[in-house]
Amino acid sequence: MVRLHGTEKFYSLGKRVGQAVKADIVLAFTEEPLYSSKFKKAEFLFGEANRPLETCIVSLAPIREEFYGRTRDDSLLLQRLLKETLHELGHQLLRTMNHCENPTCAMAYAPDVAAVDKKQVNFCPACREKLTQLHATFNL
Repeated sequence: MVRLHGTEKFYSLGKRVGQAVKADIVLAFTEEPLYSSKFKKAEFLFGEANRPLETCIVSLAPIREEFYGRTRDDSLLLQRLLKETLHELGHQLLRTMNHCENPTCAMAYAPDVAAVDKKQVNFCPACREKLTQLHATFNL
């Protein structure tokens, strides 16, 4: 049996850390499997962003091959970690909780680890353009 941990406890900690160090965005990593405290049906998350708190978290548990009973693969873990980190930071940087329709974009929704593997470690041209526009508008 796998014990899932709610994202809210990580967000409250992230908010305190962000205030203490005056960070614009807090990114946390955990070994714990996560469920969304906000969306009760979202279990075994790869990560989640909380826009109002400017905090996001990525779980290493469901991106590890061992989680699925397979042989450890550190290279694959690193690729998945980069994709999911970029995804959660993308929610903060793009100022949206929406997902991209392009399945290879880092901002695509991934319902399972196979979808994570299909993503690239970058934004698609449309998401890059949105980021460029935000940069120009807000001088990011």
